[in-house]
Amino acid sequence: MTTARHGLLRGISEKYNGKMVYPSEISSLKDLLLNNVNIKPVMYQTNSTKAIINLKWLFSY
Repeated sequence: MTTARHGLLRGISEKYNGKMVYPSEISSLKDLLLNNVNIKPVMYQTNSTKAIINLKWLFSY
């Protein structure tokens, strides 16, 4: 069985301006995340193109 090193976790959270949330405080986690101005949604988009010469069905008529 493994045991969390709470001192280490608390130190990491303080170093990066975070907050350690204990199981008894888990209900406040949603509010902490929603009210944190540093958390922003990220969107990714990928575009791909093909040369028209590769569309053989277009030229088959």
